[in-house]
Amino acid sequence: MIAAAVLIGLFNAAAFAAGDPQGRGPDLSTGKQLFDASCSSCHGQDASGGLGPNIQRIPATLGDEATAKIIKGGVPGTGMPAFAGLTDAQLMQIVAHIRSLGNSAMGDVATGDPEKGQAVYDANGCANCHIVNGVGGNLGPDLTGIGSLRPADFIRLELQNPGGNLPKSPVTGITIGKWTEYLMFRAVTRDGHAIEGMRTAESTLEIVLEDAKGNYHSLHKADLRSLEKESGKSFMPSQTSLSDADLNNLAAYVASLKAAAQ
Repeated sequence: MIAAAVLIGLFNAAAFAAGDPQGRGPDLSTGKQLFDASCSSCHGQDASGGLGPNIQRIPATLGDEATAKIIKGGVPGTGMPAFAGLTDAQLMQIVAHIRSLGNSAMGDVATGDPEKGQAVYDANGCANCHIVNGVGGNLGPDLTGIGSLRPADFIRLELQNPGGNLPKSPVTGITIGKWTEYLMFRAVTRDGHAIEGMRTAESTLEIVLEDAKGNYHSLHKADLRSLEKESGKSFMPSQTSLSDADLNNLAAYVASLKAAAQ
């Protein structure tokens, strides 16, 4: 069924591209037609998933150009085909439509007030774990300049599901980059003592975990009864108790933390 859907999508996309060989810029109406013809059979009409995964937040996470590159080249070893027949303009039209679907799903996060968001940040003790401009704890990532890397809508997703959206390779699905140090592990020693923490270093013979109090545990793997990844877990609590307004304000504040101009 996946192969049939892919072939139908390829046929429809090629037919639509032939009817508009030059493209017409990032027009959402055209992007929707292209998306419906080439992507919706696997990813759903609203890009929230079906045979393929939810891709609503891909442009916000990877950027428009990277998303267009994936559409054009496909993902080898998966059910995602290459749509090499689409022009650059048409690719960007599809990306613009996907981004609009993600923005619609998130609501108007842009209405958040950074000043009110800073008050939410302070009231919820975020500085106990995060550093901003040299002030705060270091259990979580340094947020200084994070707004230069992540938009407010992506940050709101992280607030609602910490640890559930670490950067992953679009090809292998494996967590990548510096954020792998925040991947949680649970180790159990031979005498039954359990240690849960973030991996800060690992070799063939040893792993170092940092627990919730900031203590480091250097563990020899041969001395462990078990060692398991806890994907999706985080020391950071989900901010589900916050109102939508507070979430938007907090996301707006964090997104306002831009790197200083060089």
